[in-house]
Amino acid sequence: ASDVYKRQISDLVPQAGHRAAFGVFRTAMNLGFGLGTFVGGLLAASGFVDLFVVNSIAAALAAVMSLAVPETRPGYPGSQAAEPPRPAGGLEPIAPAAGVSVERFAIFCGLCLTLSLLSGQMNTTLPLSIARRAGPETDVEGLYGLLLALNGGIVCLTQIVVTRLFNGLSATRALAVGAVLYGAGYGAVGLSNERLPLALCVAAFTFGEMLFFPMASTWVASVAPSDRRGRWFGLLS
Repeated sequence: ASDVYKRQISDLVPQAGHRAAFGVFRTAMNLGFGLGTFVGGLLAASGFVDLFVVNSIAAALAAVMSLAVPETRPGYPGSQAAEPPRPAGGLEPIAPAAGVSVERFAIFCGLCLTLSLLSGQMNTTLPLSIARRAGPETDVEGLYGLLLALNGGIVCLTQIVVTRLFNGLSATRALAVGAVLYGAGYGAVGLSNERLPLALCVAAFTFGEMLFFPMASTWVASVAPSDRRGRWFGLLS
């Protein structure tokens, strides 16, 4: 579903506004994540059956609302695309004006894979690392929950501001700076197990993800053939 939403955003918003649009999209995603973890915790306390029932209802509502979304793919009858379709593309090298071949796009996906492997540690090895190094008086569950809330909260409150501040930065530099902050933040987690240093680590890699992931979507939207954006976003994911 996320890939389809990204394709629709890139169709509906003119190219100059892609960076801001993907920043807003990421804010909405993290707002849902933050509210979901909070409400999920309350429901789980009363029983997991309630959790599954509410989740099913929410998913069904999302499906119904999705039916009202108009077609945005360029070239389709009634499409609300902001720009006319480019020449037909596919999994062949695209227009020379964009300067990006499928081979180069595959390399980009491989680089994104390394960062995604790192981001996956937040839900796997990070809580294990905190638990292993924590003192007997440390509330591990509470500390880990606080770090998750901090991650989502920073994105919700500052993603749009960060996008505007770095709007003049080129795509490649924004991706590079974001990747460096991401790696440095996660690497520094191993240096301490106290609340404040861990919070600073989370803040560092959160700002890295706010630069990297919206820019990755922006770059793909700018180089993918308009009739193959969904496929290219799928490959990126």
